[in-house]
Amino acid sequence: MAIQSIEPIQCGEHPEYYLKDGTVYILIPELAHQTLYQLYPGLLALQSSVFKTLFDKIQ
Repeated sequence: MAIQSIEPIQCGEHPEYYLKDGTVYILIPELAHQTLYQLYPGLLALQSSVFKTLFDKIQ
């Protein structure tokens, strides 16, 4: 059985939605690149009932 080499996947910060003082990290995997988002939990909760429920349970 031959061993196949695997190319490393590139990862980068989103240019607009990587907020240096955000406290929630979200990594979105794509085929050849992964994008890292760093956001504020309050903004996510305002826009999404799923995130609101999640953050309410954590507190």
